Amino acid sequence: MSLTDYHKQRNKDALEAVELMWKHPPTLTDMREQIKRNEEILKKIQDSKK
Repeated sequence: MSLTDYHKQRNKDALEAVELMWKHPPTLTDMREQIKRNEEILKKIQDSKK
């Protein structure tokens, strides 16, 4: 598989994922959980930079 084919496939996969997300919008609890996870990840990144 050439690099351009790889990128086209990745792009297609990403677009499909976005379409699925729009068809099934996340609930408020899902969003809150995701925000918590993101904050934990950010905290870990900031701690590792110190």
